[in-house]
Amino acid sequence: MTKQNSNEAISFSEPLSSLFSDKSSEISSLTVELQKEFIINHRGCFVTLAHSILETEDYKNAYELLSKLHELDIPEATYLMSMMHLNDDVIEQDIDLAVDMLIELADSGYEPAIELLEGE
Repeated sequence: MTKQNSNEAISFSEPLSSLFSDKSSEISSLTVELQKEFIINHRGCFVTLAHSILETEDYKNAYELLSKLHELDIPEATYLMSMMHLNDDVIEQDIDLAVDMLIELADSGYEPAIELLEGE
């Protein structure tokens, strides 16, 4: 067995590559689901990353990350997004959206949102 140069592309025989191409949509769907599961299982790391990005004042990238986490129903991300919508220095202010997000979080039992809405 000869060692392949890492700069060389691996080639497959025609039948093997057709085996993969027939399954590409299934593999793609599985990959997306595995990515979602990974993010959910490591959500604390991703929220910490969002905090770090916010500290660098890279609000656009922080918001993009938080939006993806929000889509996965990660409450910490939704809360941070609502705070961004309340602060017009960060992104375009949208108080109605921020309040809606906070109410949804409070209804689901997210304590920081409950405390904020109750004024504690």
